[in-house]
Amino acid sequence: MSNKGLALYLTEAKKHQQQYVAELDELKADLVIDNFRTRDYRALERLLQIYTELCIGLSKHWLKLYQKGSATDAKPYLNQYHDLLLS
Repeated sequence: MSNKGLALYLTEAKKHQQQYVAELDELKADLVIDNFRTRDYRALERLLQIYTELCIGLSKHWLKLYQKGSATDAKPYLNQYHDLLLS
């Protein structure tokens, strides 16, 4: 992915992130006033899952851009960084 492609991805990710934060704030407000239901718990769980997937997607794109490798090649890099941290 080129720098331009990554920039576009980041722009879209930022829009989604802002939407997720707003939805999380709404759920928090319900929790504060003790109006939190089972469906709200599931909604919160799903929002956190989507947000986590967004972060994973970004890390894969950065890996591809900076390491010139794909996400399936991440394990050797993680081992290399782990070894560096231990030395």
